[in-house]
Formats: sequence, C-alpha cells, structure tokens
Amino acid sequence: MDDSIKFNYSRRGSDRRLNTGTCALSAGSEFAPWDGGPGCDRQPPDHGAISVAPPRLRRVSGTQTMGRIPRLLLVATLACGLLAACPPAMATYTLSVPSLPGGSGKPVPMPAYFSGTNSQASGSVTSDDSTDPPVVHFTLLVNDIVVRDHTYGPPDYYQASIWDWATFDSSHFADASTVTVKLKVWVEGNPDPLIETGAAPVYNKTYVLGNQTLTYGQTAADDVDARASSANWDPTESTSDTAATIIAGIPTYTGFYFYTHANAGVFGDCLYDPDTGAGAVVSAADVSGAVHNKTAAEPPYNLVFIDGCLSASDDSLSNAFGIGGTDTCFIGYTTEVDDSAHNTNWSNDLWSELAGGDKASDAISDATTDADGPPTDDGVDAVPGTFGDGSATVHGTAYGASKGNWFTPQP
Repeated sequence: MDDSIKFNYSRRGSDRRLNTGTCALSAGSEFAPWDGGPGCDRQPPDHGAISVAPPRLRRVSGTQTMGRIPRLLLVATLACGLLAACPPAMATYTLSVPSLPGGSGKPVPMPAYFSGTNSQASGSVTSDDSTDPPVVHFTLLVNDIVVRDHTYGPPDYYQASIWDWATFDSSHFADASTVTVKLKVWVEGNPDPLIETGAAPVYNKTYVLGNQTLTYGQTAADDVDARASSANWDPTESTSDTAATIIAGIPTYTGFYFYTHANAGVFGDCLYDPDTGAGAVVSAADVSGAVHNKTAAEPPYNLVFIDGCLSASDDSLSNAFGIGGTDTCFIGYTTEVDDSAHNTNWSNDLWSELAGGDKASDAISDATTDADGPPTDDGVDAVPGTFGDGSATVHGTAYGASKGNWFTPQP
C-alpha cells in the first residue's frame, strides 16, 4: 500500500519568477522539498524552507479520503494523522455556557443561582467557518462530573452546531456552594479540548416553623429541620416567630414548612392560639405580597407544606406562594387534622421520603405506609391535599429522572 502524499506547490522567488514543483511524502518523512528530499524537485536555495498546511481529512463511510490541499501557509504544519502527531487545529469556534436551545450558539447569561431539582446545565459549540474540521467529541460537566457525553461519527459527523443540556438536582451540592458548568469540545486534528465554563451559586433554603402552643409544634419543627438539613435545603427553624417576622422572612426561602393552626387562606403564627386570642394570623394576601418582594437573587418556592387544618381546602395559599409551575408543589389538608404524635410522625415520614428522592405524590402515599396509616382527625382519616406538580422532587432525584439519579441519565 502506497501511503505517500503527492502534491503540487508554487512559490515566487526573490527574482520574481514563479517556481513550481511536485513532491511525494511518505508517512514519517521530513518535509523540505527544496533541500532535495526524496521524490521532490530541487528548488533554488534562496527560496528557503516553507511548509504546507495539512489537507483536510474527510470521513466517508468510515474511510479517510483527501480533500483539496490548501494553499501554502507560512506555518509549521504537518499532514495530521499521516505524517506526525496532530497540531492544534487552525479553526474558529464559538463555545457558549449556557446557550439557547437548538445549537444557535447564542450565549445567554449564567443564571443568578441554581435552585431545586430542575436546574439546567447547557452548552453549545458553533463553527464560524465552513472549512473548520468537524467536532468529534462533546462533553458537558457539572462540578467536573460528566452529565452529557457524545462522540460524533458518520453519518452525523459534520454538524454546523451542537447544543446539549442536562437537568440536575442542585441540592446534590450544599446551599451557597458554587456549581461550575464546563463544556469540553474536541475537534478533528486537535488532541486538546476547547473549553468554556460558567458558574453560579446553589440556593436552597427552608423556613421551618412550629406553633409553640401546640403539643407537638416543637417536635414537628425539629423533625423537619433535620430532614431538610439532610437534603441540603439549609433550614432556619423557629417556634417563636411572629406574623410580622414570618412575612418579612418569606422572600428569603425556597421551601416552607409550618406545623400550626390553619384554615382556608390563612394560618397562625408561632404564638397563635385561637382559644386565648394570642398571636396573629398570616393571610394569603400577606404571603402573596411577601413573595412578590423577592429579588432577582431569590429563587421562587419549590415546596410548601402547611401542616394544619384545611390549609389545602382551596388553592389560595398555594397561589400566594407562587406554586403552579413545573417542579413546584403545595401540600396541606382538605380536612381538619389532629395535633398528635401519629400525625407528627406522618409528617416526618413524608419529609424523609422527599429527602430520599420521592416525588411529592409518591411521598404522601409512602408516608402513609411508613406511619402505619394516614393522618387522622378524631379517629377519622384526615385527607392530605396538593396543588401544583405532583412530580416535584426535593432532593436526590433530578426532575424527570429515575429515582436516585441526581442528573438526567446520559443517553
């Protein structure tokens, strides 16, 4: 098999005459045609030594064929893959992290935060020149963990642009830590990847409250505080916050739990006692106003559980917290519910299932099994109710992934 490359060359010398010649190079041979190398026409010494840019390699049905040989370049370049190790590709690409869908290559700003289990990592590479060598490998990483990885070959070898993404659970990382999304792209003829990165902080915070006038208010708050902490939903616990303090704090959080007295569209603060008139109530209007005071750096709510009577008898509280989109869920009761050890255990089991990767709808049914029965009210089953997305997850499972996968599985 003849593995040599034959090509024509031309160069104008100091005498302004155009000199031409031919050369045949074998794999591994050195390249200086006017020094009289094998198979090459001798040229006058004043022409010096120049080299030829490598011909473009194109893949057709798994074989390599030579494209046209580019014009002579004053660069030290060898025929990639045939004569020597491949040099860095002389190519122009645009890498974007994150990027708009569809491989447009148009960059968009990094988000202000990554929050919840429906966080997105995306990137794109776009060729700026139709003669660029093709992309052969595309890898997307989240904190140096590969979440998307593709190798390209026939028949989809030549793509003007590539865009890809992964959904991931931001609570896989500690609250306030930094998540770095990295795109690594390899092009034909270059052993070193092109790299682009972007970074944003993780933001998952839970407001955990218990009504101190209820027998199990402190226990319920302590249990959920521990579960939220295990799920990297940084909790702030209180059994003494007033209505004013609660309203002022609502914008800060992305998760909310409260074991308290409640009714349709309203719940009592940590001091509220309907029998004595102590404390005050927080209305759906109060909540809505507080949620609208969130800044651009404060994510929307992912999960709210008002653990009190009739809190889910209508959707006013759910709407007030901004629940309703993908991966957001409100849990409450459509009936009255006892202040009891059994019901507190049920709530703890619910949060345990959520922290373990259950969807909200599955966590409710699993908690009933774990607690040996549903919550009760005077010996009758109490009925939990939900609004929003029953497929919402809190931790351990990226939205839309199989349970236990913190990012969408690679195809």
